[in-house]
Amino acid sequence: MNPHEKHRGLLDSAHAVMPDAVAGRSLFRAPWQARVFALMVALANNGHTPWRAFQQRLAEEIEKAGNSVENTADTEDAYFDCWLAAAERTLVEEGFVARRDMDERIDLIRAALADPAVDPAANPTRDQ
Repeated sequence: MNPHEKHRGLLDSAHAVMPDAVAGRSLFRAPWQARVFALMVALANNGHTPWRAFQQRLAEEIEKAGNSVENTADTEDAYFDCWLAAAERTLVEEGFVARRDMDERIDLIRAALADPAVDPAANPTRDQ
């Protein structure tokens, strides 16, 4: 299989699991949503984590969120928050990243959003 065929196969696989766009709108409201989706599909397609394991975590996150996912004006945002939580759990529970490292990176990104002088690509300092 040449690289183009492999890419085509991965794209077809992603489309098979991707929810349909609604009323001509993009499926994703923000770039991070597309990135999280792409990351999880790539990990599953390359055999690094079972798709069903991610689906189970997503179902658990939706259940935890309860009515906030079903009965709010921001249902899509709540749903993608569940996606993000399931993706974070997958990355940690499958051993791709330590929870502490992820939390530090999240804190650094939040700091960069609040203060443009902060470099989100910098390595967080650690207490040792």
